[in-house]
Amino acid sequence: MASTKYELRERDDNNIPSSTTSKPCLNLQLIRKFRQYPIHSGIIVALSIIILVALITCITVFTRGRTSPTTLSLSTLTTTTTTTTTTTTTTTTTTTTVTMTTSTLTTQTTSSCNKFMKQMNYSTGAGSYPHSVSVVDIDQDGNIDIVVANKGTNNIGIFYNKGDAKFDTQVTYHTGNKPYYVSTGDFDGDRKVDIAVANSESNNVGIFMNMGNRTFASQVTYRTGPVPTSIAIADIDQDGNVDIIVPHSGSEGIGILYNLGNGTFKDIVVYFSGFEPYSVAVMDIDGDNRSDIIVANSGDNDISVLISQDNRTFADPVRYPVGEEPVSLFVIDVNDDERADILVANRESSNIGILMNNGNRTFAAQVTYPTNAKPYFITAADLNYDKKIDILVANQHSSSIGIFYNKGNGVFDKQVTYPDGVSPESLAVADLNKNNKLDIIAANADSDRVAVLLDECV
Repeated sequence: MASTKYELRERDDNNIPSSTTSKPCLNLQLIRKFRQYPIHSGIIVALSIIILVALITCITVFTRGRTSPTTLSLSTLTTTTTTTTTTTTTTTTTTTTVTMTTSTLTTQTTSSCNKFMKQMNYSTGAGSYPHSVSVVDIDQDGNIDIVVANKGTNNIGIFYNKGDAKFDTQVTYHTGNKPYYVSTGDFDGDRKVDIAVANSESNNVGIFMNMGNRTFASQVTYRTGPVPTSIAIADIDQDGNVDIIVPHSGSEGIGILYNLGNGTFKDIVVYFSGFEPYSVAVMDIDGDNRSDIIVANSGDNDISVLISQDNRTFADPVRYPVGEEPVSLFVIDVNDDERADILVANRESSNIGILMNNGNRTFAAQVTYPTNAKPYFITAADLNYDKKIDILVANQHSSSIGIFYNKGNGVFDKQVTYPDGVSPESLAVADLNKNNKLDIIAANADSDRVAVLLDECV
């Protein structure tokens, strides 16, 4: 096979185009230098290889950095806590928190959380039929206690919080016949929490004055109209003393017991409201800094609004139709327009109604949401901490607690239910274990228990 010879010739570097002289290529002149200085040439080649590898490594790292989903500048990191929080949920298996000067970026693993499934029950006594529950720090130890009206045993019970959402055995005080509703307030201005109870079959309100050291004086009673079934406490006449408002479900009126300032009350003053007034609330609904009265008339299937006038008087009721047998109401702003709206539990209609405040002393027609379970009590609180007011109902016939979560602008999701004891007839909401979360307290009449549902993941 014929061989091919290649002849190495010198090349005139002056004839090389300028565009190639700047490129890192080997030319014949460089080869000739290598032959003259073989040792130095080896060093240069080695250095060239090292520089080339370093360059390739830098390019690779830079390219990977460009494709990373998050790039943080270390100079911007600080341990300063801010009020703006942004939460990002991923499916990674680690939890990382980065705090910056303008926001807190949190990345955590996704997990399910079943709230209000951890339930503790406290006996109110055999045949006690607990019908109403209220929560307040009775002994001023910083822990929220529970007060319950036991309709079946004619007493009130106090469960003192031991500090961890666990409660001592109830301490009872004798009431009148069939205590139907319990509430609390400071009636004598001594900065201690007193107790008021509506004795439905005695036709009176009983007042228990707080003596300190977890003791109360025997009740002092004030006559009402027939069958008082609810209590609202507010300073109606703006004299600095809280008054008591009760509906008389055995008639067509509501009554006001005006506080004399020393824990005693005047004779009751009665106003017409409607047939079988069952539940009452007090709120300034027109922004004039006076307390107005809202009543659920279970016999007339409507809501009455009594606007406060001067000189301790109220205008004739303005009435709004609702569902069948409204037995409980709550007044609060649910659409964030700084006006108080009306929530009502329509028992026989098995739904709740929401009457939005129009802002001119009138309310829109109710918008209803089904409960399918004869709701007996209604209240409201921000349960998922999104700065929107959610609605809670005690579903008497399904033995459950229903929650309607607020989607914004006063529009609510479908009811989410949580199992409870038998026949819940009253609810309260409070942080019982100081974890900055709201727990639910229920009076379960047919099981003779008070239930505590903690806002904890299980």
